[in-house]
Formats: sequence, C-alpha cells, structure tokens
Amino acid sequence: DFVEISDRVSLKIKEIKKAQTELIEIQNMCKHTETEIRNISSPGLTFALRKVCSDCEKILAYPTTEESNKWMS
Repeated sequence: DFVEISDRVSLKIKEIKKAQTELIEIQNMCKHTETEIRNISSPGLTFALRKVCSDCEKILAYPTTEESNKWMS
C-alpha cells in the first residue's frame, strides 16, 4: 500500500507541476489590459494586497498607496 500511495503522490506532483507550467505559459501570453486590486493569501501574512490581471489572474505588482487606500474604503 505504501508504494501505491507513493506512486499516486508522485504522479499528482508531476501533474501539478505540468499544470503550473501551462498556467505560466498562458499568463505570459496575456496582455494584462485590465487589472484589479485583490486580497491574496500569502504565507506568514494575514493578507497581502496585490495588483492582479483581471483576465489571467497573474499577480503583476504591488498596489500604490492610493490604490490600497481606495480598495480598503
């Protein structure tokens, strides 16, 4: 059973890596014409505001202070 579980885990990790690579390729083709400020979960932080493409959801930048204040109000 351990070998079977290990094989299944390895397969899923490979599938995830492949999907992540495909996602990056798609996001790199996007023109990022529309952006929005989103509250993104980030390890070790309660929240992190980021400027995100509305189409492909790629994190593009940190919002300006003005954009952050507008988002919070």
